[in-house]
Amino acid sequence: QPIEGHELVVPRVTSANFGTAAWDPGGSAISDTSATPTNPNTSFPLKLLVSAFKVNFVPEFDMSDTNDQVEVQTVAAVQRIYYKFWETVSLGDSVARPEEFDGLRRLVTSGQTITARGGAGGIPALRELDQLVGLIKTNGGRPDVLYTSRKGLDAIKRAHYRSQVPVETVSMIVAGKSLQVPAFEGVPILVDDLVPNDETANGYTSIYALVLGKEGLYG
Repeated sequence: QPIEGHELVVPRVTSANFGTAAWDPGGSAISDTSATPTNPNTSFPLKLLVSAFKVNFVPEFDMSDTNDQVEVQTVAAVQRIYYKFWETVSLGDSVARPEEFDGLRRLVTSGQTITARGGAGGIPALRELDQLVGLIKTNGGRPDVLYTSRKGLDAIKRAHYRSQVPVETVSMIVAGKSLQVPAFEGVPILVDDLVPNDETANGYTSIYALVLGKEGLYG
């Protein structure tokens, strides 16, 4: 994607100022006003995530006959980066920590949320999960995934059990293997233990309906 300076520019066209459609009795003049999208591109400051390590020559010499210490510690460094990235996806805060990007907790606004049990919190009803999916306006009105913690998955399963509805599964390719993963209305549910369970004092978690790609979560 186009990168100028320290920003990633994502081409994104909005529907604003694209004009309207109207019934015409015939013979009326049709407006030829040029339509210009509002803020057609979205810019994101680039952030740098790094890790470093040194392999002490003593264990490298003494232990590499069993486990190559350069390889072991390289894998550990990559895992640290993965962990920190996915932790930031949920909890990133560029206000408190300017070196980070904003995570889901900051990006999602009150108008984009539904609190389960009619606002009380807890195990959602299946209709509330339908309402959550219905908040998606792009991507043909469907999220690509539901993203939640193990606790959130358990809540989704309990919502099905209470309604005596079996939990769906769909096939996904994960780490090169075809796996059956739980789903809701055909939308796969991805579980990440880095999604926090401290949304309130009652220890609630979140279930995010995500669109992935240039019209949604991207970077």
